[in-house]
Amino acid sequence: MKKVYLFALLAVSFWQVHALDPIKGYPTITTNQPPPNCNILPIASATATSGNAALAVDGISGTRWESEFTDAQSLTVDLGVLSNVSTVTIDWETANAKDYVLRGSVDGTTWIDIQTLTNMPAGERTDAIENIGAQYRYLKMDGVIRNTAYGYSIYEFNVCDNELSPPVVCNTVVPVLATTSSGNGALAIDGNGATRWESDASDPQWLTIDYGVLADMNTISIDWETANAKDYTVQGSVDGTTWVDIESFTDMPTGPRTDVIEDVDAQYRYLKINCVVRNTPYGYSIYEVEVCGPPIVVPPYECEALTIASATTTSGVAALAIDGNDGSRWESEPSDPQSITVDLGALADINGVTIEWETANAKEYILRGSVDGTTWVDIESFTNMPTGERTDIIDEIDAQYRYIKIDGILRNTPYGYSIYEIQVCGEEIIVVPPFECEAVAIASATATSGDAALAVDGDAGSRWESDATDAQSLTVDLGELFNINAVTIDWETANAKDYMLRGSADGTTWVDIETLTNMATGERTDIIDNIAAQYRYIKMDGVLRNTQYGYSIYELQVCGEEIPVPVDCDALAIIGATASTGNAALAIDGVAGSRWESEFNDAQWLTIDLGVVTEVNVVTIAWETANAKDYILKGSVDGLEWTDIETLTNMATGERTDVIDGINAEYQYIRMEGVLRNTPYGYSIYEVSVCGQIPEIEIDYITIPALIQAEDYYNMLGVQQEATTDAGGGESVGWIDAGDWMDYGIYVPATAEYTIDFRVASAQGTGVIQVLADGVSLGNVAVPNTGGWQVWQTISKNITLTEGNHSIRVQAAAVPFNLNWIQFKMPETSAVQDFEKQKVVIYPNPASSFINIELEADNHLEIFNSHGALVQQQDVKPGKNRVDLNGYATGLYLVKVGNKTYKIFIK
Repeated sequence: MKKVYLFALLAVSFWQVHALDPIKGYPTITTNQPPPNCNILPIASATATSGNAALAVDGISGTRWESEFTDAQSLTVDLGVLSNVSTVTIDWETANAKDYVLRGSVDGTTWIDIQTLTNMPAGERTDAIENIGAQYRYLKMDGVIRNTAYGYSIYEFNVCDNELSPPVVCNTVVPVLATTSSGNGALAIDGNGATRWESDASDPQWLTIDYGVLADMNTISIDWETANAKDYTVQGSVDGTTWVDIESFTDMPTGPRTDVIEDVDAQYRYLKINCVVRNTPYGYSIYEVEVCGPPIVVPPYECEALTIASATTTSGVAALAIDGNDGSRWESEPSDPQSITVDLGALADINGVTIEWETANAKEYILRGSVDGTTWVDIESFTNMPTGERTDIIDEIDAQYRYIKIDGILRNTPYGYSIYEIQVCGEEIIVVPPFECEAVAIASATATSGDAALAVDGDAGSRWESDATDAQSLTVDLGELFNINAVTIDWETANAKDYMLRGSADGTTWVDIETLTNMATGERTDIIDNIAAQYRYIKMDGVLRNTQYGYSIYELQVCGEEIPVPVDCDALAIIGATASTGNAALAIDGVAGSRWESEFNDAQWLTIDLGVVTEVNVVTIAWETANAKDYILKGSVDGLEWTDIETLTNMATGERTDVIDGINAEYQYIRMEGVLRNTPYGYSIYEVSVCGQIPEIEIDYITIPALIQAEDYYNMLGVQQEATTDAGGGESVGWIDAGDWMDYGIYVPATAEYTIDFRVASAQGTGVIQVLADGVSLGNVAVPNTGGWQVWQTISKNITLTEGNHSIRVQAAAVPFNLNWIQFKMPETSAVQDFEKQKVVIYPNPASSFINIELEADNHLEIFNSHGALVQQQDVKPGKNRVDLNGYATGLYLVKVGNKTYKIFIK
């Protein structure tokens, strides 16, 4: 349901309180108080046809206006501004009006008859003309006939606004364009209550307003001039074509009025006022049309109130504005200017001020702050502030002051300034213990003007003074790069209001460390800590002074420590590097002039591969100027799961070397993960080095011939174990990509040619296995596509191995494959033929309980089982030798004669 309020002449009555005087026989006044709910409006001035009009508006019931002794006399009051008028009360003395007219005007020229009063009683009385409900600036009592032979006599003339309708809190919807049937529609939406739209003097007429976009509309207010609508309709539209009737009005009153349509609660882009019948012979005339949207919900201001020590003022009792009592108030003299100042007793961090004004408030004023009560800073200036009781909240001050002053410039009423309470919000400045600074020695200082050395001489009584202009700077040189964590500046009273602290590694490229604004006046010490960056040069760049003098610093101190010398450690071999972008190999090539460069965005990384899991102690990163401001150093044993080693933030610009030590953990992979760059370019690293303990690997050498499971390597790169479906089950080695390898330790009992069998599976094209013994290539063997990663096939290669321990590397030289086992065997040749070539004959083969060995010269015989264990040895003579084999288990045995090895099989 929409609510319609009409600020217009709805009904008029007059109110009088009389009692019959039993002796005199005529009514007498029993009260001269205005009716209930009367909010008396301040009267700016009063004039009359004769007599002292001011006596009727002075608020003193014992004084009165007296006119000359004729009927045609009038009294006019001026409210100063257009106001909502609901009631007028006139306290008459005995010499009063029998007949008179109460009139109202918005401009003092055109008058509206509010009420005509006739045959009013003699004697003192109070006439109350209520329910006026219109807007006027001027009210006039026009006398017609007196009740006595004397002039008209009025004790007090009061004007009331008892708020016939709830006040409309308007979140204004801003109009874009107005069109009309005639006249200048823009004057109805220009925000100026003194201008107005006037249509032609005919019915019908219309005014359409376009708000540019679809808008939520809650309330519509129409401020009519006297020439208004008797009948009209307000319509809304979303497209300017289809219209919806919002409200229709009929028989509306004449005279200036404001029609308020509430609870519209709809979305429209266009509003149309369709005027049907006029109230006057003139056209339709509207001062302003205002549309209000949903109210803006402002959360209650949370004020952490500071204790106010005292208050002073130009006039009145200032203490009443800080006594915590909303019922008391400070009242100044009725003149401009006036001021009230509160003293917090000590410097405080101020973030807000609240001022609770009484009706007699400031139209224009300035809120000021000061640290010493002498030099003042304008916090905020206010103009055209509304009348009536209000609370002004000035927040986001964020400055240090001891004193707060309200400097009144222009009042809203003829009375003085009146404040119930002033509240200052913020925090006390907590005195912290002296800053502990590990001072860095300053080699020299320079400045744009003045003697810079006086700011670094360690003498608190001397000071650097610049020329009296804003653009001045002071630079200190530490002589070499340092880890800087703080800078302290002891300012004299002539200090910086705004300045920047900057740092540089080379004195050419500068980094803004901190920007300081609205700094307090008076002597102070600024501590800029948590810098955590490497600089050689520190500069104070003045932007704005707090006084008319130059900048003046007693002492500038830099706090920090020397950059640690890179740790002397055992450099670990790096076998490879990868990166998100760029050529990672340039960061591990050992060439200081080359560098890895990433793409120009923050999320970039560089990963170093040590080849094996190794104890890592120290990582050193030599950065180029385009380096990381924030990054994380991470470690991993498998390249999949990562551990954060250290998070580095706010790192210095310029070329630098970061040394991350004390890691003492096992990793195979080290990664620099960039978070935030220091420049618009990518990340750029000259070299990464890793130090640690090279692991001592214990190798269990297996005597061949033997079958070795693929997962029984003593070292590897890049491979993983997985279950296998091959005969015998167990584990196999998978994810063998090009460049990956496994190392196996074997013992060769005798120099000979051997066959290696590889049990492989692959689902890709032909792969290649490269076989290396002690780092020397023994050749390659092709790996076929077996039809799947668990479809197994045996491939073979013959190699020659010398007697002794060897490290055999099986390395993938091409596409991936899986490996289940490798087997070292003697070549498949006839034992007798082999022996004959060597002029050694062993028979029978296979044997059971003995063998015969025939040879041409003395020699030594050794027999090894298939695991490489020596089971028998003896000397043999030229000719035939019988060797007893009783107790031997069935299986393959190796017979070594001299430097030759032969295979026999015992049944």
